[in-house]
Parts: sequence; structure tokens; C-alpha cells
Amino acid sequence: ASEVTASTGTSNGFTKICKVADNKFCLIWGQSGTHSGNNSPIWARVGTVSGTTITWGTAVIVSALCRVSEPGRTSIVYDPDEERVIVTFAKDESSVYNLKAVPLSISGTTITVGTISSALTDSCQFVDTCYDTTNNKVICIFTHTGYSHKAYIASLTIDGNNAPVFGSFVAANDMSSRTPSIDYDPNQNKFLYTYRAGAGSSNEKICANFGSCNNSGVISIQGGDTNHTVVPSGGYTSTLEMFMQITYDDYIDKFHLIYRSPGEGSGYVYHNYLTIPSSGNSITVPSRIQVLDNATPTNFSPIFTRFNDDYWIATIRRDSGSSNVGGVLCRLVKVTVVTSNLTTQYGYRYVGFADAAYTNGQTATIKTYGNNVTTLSGLTPGSLYYVQKDGTVATTADSFGWGNNPGAGVALTSSTLLIKDPHTTHFGA
Repeated sequence: ASEVTASTGTSNGFTKICKVADNKFCLIWGQSGTHSGNNSPIWARVGTVSGTTITWGTAVIVSALCRVSEPGRTSIVYDPDEERVIVTFAKDESSVYNLKAVPLSISGTTITVGTISSALTDSCQFVDTCYDTTNNKVICIFTHTGYSHKAYIASLTIDGNNAPVFGSFVAANDMSSRTPSIDYDPNQNKFLYTYRAGAGSSNEKICANFGSCNNSGVISIQGGDTNHTVVPSGGYTSTLEMFMQITYDDYIDKFHLIYRSPGEGSGYVYHNYLTIPSSGNSITVPSRIQVLDNATPTNFSPIFTRFNDDYWIATIRRDSGSSNVGGVLCRLVKVTVVTSNLTTQYGYRYVGFADAAYTNGQTATIKTYGNNVTTLSGLTPGSLYYVQKDGTVATTADSFGWGNNPGAGVALTSSTLLIKDPHTTHFGA
């Protein structure tokens, strides 16, 4: 719907983004070399959306001496309780990579940089964050080069523009790992995290686990640091999942996982859904789907976040072969819903059922959830029904490709269906 350049020039690093308000988001990116007297700085900029147009505020430097040469070295999350954007990053101080965090306050499109925290560790490589809305804590996952590149998780307490305070960190896994990603499910009050396990070996794979934080900031890992689920099922051999992102989607109560697999084709990009179980230690993993062919940039790093009901914000670093090499591209992506059938992956976004037969061009009355529709036939009273790709209903779920099993409703009679809301009622995994 809209595509604009957030930064120009060369040697820009990789991006992260978070929503700040209904029409506003904050973007960060790194830039190697010396700029405005700062060596290898992280930049931040506010984007404002009006319709399908993105406009930018003035870019500011968050910190210098940062690791910006690879994706996953910085992170950004919004704290709605303190109304602050929190940037977490590895700061290069005399070749010691200190994990630090800093709050940003935003007024209009103006960014004010707060006080940088003390270092949690001097051996940070990759980092990601999410926000626990129940306990009002930022949750930080990072890989620790001093401990065999294992992943660790800690909480962060935010107090205005004062220096954030890290809690104690706990082990998130027991193996060498890279590019961790994390997000929070408010319905279960748990976070889910993924990471690239077995880095540098011939059997690299994506693993996932979940955990929780309490009001004091104490982290608990489900099943301990040895527990994990392989994603996708079966894993890979001789394959590098160079970059990944996990994002919780409250519309469908699932996590989106997107990653690039350089060992397949010329770098295929895949999508999968992950769901935290209501009990037990294993994460639900449906089959993955390929969403992009031949993402040739070696460090392809798509970042995306839901912006509103219809749009996602996506960013990517331009690579060789593109104009403005090294620039940061930001795109407002429209979610398109097919209304005549449900052949797209967005099956859960169906609206409802027509109350009668209509032809193209006619004005129709649509019955939505909470209503009864009486235009169906052959239903079994008391049975649950699912929406099918062709617009019909059945007692078994159809495959929409991204793991969606949109529920239609409950049969009251052979011709009457009580329509359920697919956003809040899920009939399957």
C-alpha cells in the first residue's frame, strides 16, 4: 500500500520496529562507520501513518559503538505503562560487548533519549525483547558468548527516562544458539521464544520453548533449559536459518514465525504458526509454508508487526542489486481479504453468512457472530462446523496453509447455525 525509505546512504545495518500508537510506530537501525561524530551508531525515527501514507520525524542517534553488522544485534519494544520505547543492544566498549538498554520518550514525532542502563553482561551477541503486559516487565532474551553461546532470559524494569534495571538472567537452553526471538501471549501470561540451535554444525535447526515472568521479574522456563520443540517438525540438515522473528497475533491467538533458510534454494523464506499448549511442555507446530523464493541477500532480515486491523508494517535492509544499497525500506502492507471464497491463508477473517442468495452487484445482508443463519442444509444438530475454502461448512477443518482452522459455529437444527466469532473461538490447533 505504501513504500518509503527510512534512511539513505550505505552501510546501514538491520532494522527493528514497534507500534507506539494507532497511527504511529518507531523504527531503529544500525549504521557502520562514523556518522555525525558517532562510530557505528543506532538510529531511531518515528513514522506516522495517515491512510496509506507514511511520513517521518527526524532521525536521532540512540547510542554509538554498537554491533550493527548482522541482524539480531538490537531490539525494540514499547512499554505502554511507562509510555516509553525500550531499545536493547550490544554496545562495543573496548571489544567487550555489553548488553544495555535505554528508554526513548516520544512526543509527536520527536524522540528524547533517556539514560542508558548498566551492563547486564559483557558477552552479548544477539538480543530480542517483548513486553509482559500482566507484570509490566520487558522480557529480554540474548545469547551469551562467555557461556558457549547459550541463550539466557532476564526481565527489565522501566521507570520513565531513568536507566532501566535488569533482573537476574536464567538459562533458556543448554546448547549453542544464534538469533533468538521472543514475544508474549497475554491470554496465557507466557512468553514464547525461538532460536537457531546447533549453530555452525551440520544439523542446525530452529527450536522453541516458552516460559513466564512474575511481578517481581523472576523468570521461569517451562521444563527447564533442556526442554525444547523442534520447528518445523523434523528439522533440517546442512541448513542455516540465518534469521527469524516470532510475533504474537491476538486476532488468532497464535504466534507467527518467519525465517530465511539459506540452504534451501537461494534462500527460501518460510512461515509457520506456533501455539503455547494449555498443558504440557510441547509447542503445537503445524506444517510450514514457503512464502518467498530466493531471498538472495545473505542476511535477509524481514521485520513485521501488526499495525491495525488491516495493515502490517514491514521493513528490510536493501542489499546489493537494489537502488539505494544499504538503505532501510519501510512498507505498509495491506491485508487483502477474498470475499467470494476463502482460498487465501486468511481464512479466519471471514465476515459471516448471507441471509439469502445474492448475485454479483446486489446489496446483501450478512449475518455475523452471535446471530443464527438459516440458509444452510444437512447440518447435524449439536455439531461444531468449520468454514471451508469454498464458502461451505463441514464438521472437519479445512487446510488454509497457515494453520488456520476458522470455526463457523454450532448447528441448532438441520438448517440453522449459531455463528461463532473466529477471533475468539478456536475449534482446533
